[in-house]
Amino acid sequence: MKRLLALLVAASWMGGTLSPPALAQEGQSQRITLQLSGIDLVTVLKDLASQANLNIVVSRNVAGKVTLFVKEVDLWDAWDLILASNELACVRKENLLYVLPLREYEQAYGRPYSDPRVAKTLTLKHAKAFQTAAVLNQAKSPLGQILVDETTNTLFLLDTPEALRRLEGMGTAMDQPTQRETFTLNYAQAKDLAPKVKEFLTPNLGALKVDERTNSFLVTDTQDQLAELAEMIHLFDRRPAQVLIEAKIVQVALSDKFQLGVDWIYLANKFVTVKGLGALNLASGGQLKIATPEPEAQGDYKVVLEALRTFGETNILSEPRITALSGQEAKILVGSKEPYVTTQISQAGTGTSVTAEQINFIDVGVKLFVTPTISRDGFISMKIRPEVSSKTGTLTTAQKNEVPIVETSEAETSLLVQDGATIILGGLIKEEKSKDHQRIPVLGDIPVLGLLFRSTKDTTKKTELLVFLTPRLITGERQ
Repeated sequence: MKRLLALLVAASWMGGTLSPPALAQEGQSQRITLQLSGIDLVTVLKDLASQANLNIVVSRNVAGKVTLFVKEVDLWDAWDLILASNELACVRKENLLYVLPLREYEQAYGRPYSDPRVAKTLTLKHAKAFQTAAVLNQAKSPLGQILVDETTNTLFLLDTPEALRRLEGMGTAMDQPTQRETFTLNYAQAKDLAPKVKEFLTPNLGALKVDERTNSFLVTDTQDQLAELAEMIHLFDRRPAQVLIEAKIVQVALSDKFQLGVDWIYLANKFVTVKGLGALNLASGGQLKIATPEPEAQGDYKVVLEALRTFGETNILSEPRITALSGQEAKILVGSKEPYVTTQISQAGTGTSVTAEQINFIDVGVKLFVTPTISRDGFISMKIRPEVSSKTGTLTTAQKNEVPIVETSEAETSLLVQDGATIILGGLIKEEKSKDHQRIPVLGDIPVLGLLFRSTKDTTKKTELLVFLTPRLITGERQ
């Protein structure tokens, strides 16, 4: 049997062309390109059977025209599509194909045709056929097949009736006119919100462009999807809540009686009613003690400070106030920056050594890192990380540079407090050792004999740092 291509060239009046590849070897699939417009159905079936090296017998009741445009599809996919779209059945016995109408098949064999699939043509107006097919291929049944004609932007669907209805509905939903809309953000960052916006776009249809300069989105999608995106963006682009953190950093020079630090149990029983007593182990040893005064003592630092004088001399080192956005870290530093010098030796182009010195700084003192997060019920979750460091000596390097040796105590905890409630953090104890020299004037300066009139005493001084934190919700609006 001659190829259909040669037949159509000889009889071009039939109005279509078919360009099948050479015959495939046995067991291999063949891919063909079909461009058929009003071609006789029997002629097409005969040529496809010829490509598969099979003989064909066509019932006299088979008639009609075929219009089909597909590119590089499997030969048997095209065969099945033509049969299904024309309500035909096929019986194969060895190298013989018998094609007949479905009704004739049921009358001859007494049962429905075994292939449950039906065909549907879906011409798209807005969506791209190859993009839509990529999505529908994930939703078709195991028996389903989807062919694409990019020339006419048409999909040929072959599947069970139930799956076909689903595919048709999905294809119709995707074939919607698109619009463009710009969303300018006021508070959120466009680059950070972009991944969430992409999750809402219609697959293989919606598009998103981010302009970091103007902090805006350019979104292309259907009208309904753009409306949902507008609600989602409005939800995330809200003015963030703020927290005013009032802090007091108090130093207590502990008396000999309370060398282990402030006794909160003793304080609670004698002076100030506190609740929420707890402790957290410090990285350098000891414990970070946490307490919350009862409402009658909230905000009245004088009461607490007077009570602390029982344990030793008190001194307020700092009273910083800082505002932080919900979920953003705030940092408070009360101390100094200790300088130290590093030396870098490099070889110049002339072979001589060039020595360069660089001055570096390290923070020493009290550092407090607070990250407040506001919940919907008005409570404030606070992630607190206090750090106390002091210079205890120096280390001399080979280049005669002195690097400070810093001793650090730090801890990290999370607390849930009410707006305006006060938290007290204690247990940050620092020990300083020193030598006290005493002598009697004149007599103490006499050589040898002066040893009788002067003395040296080792002393140890312990101080405890207490941090008072009071978070307050603020709106940021002018009152």
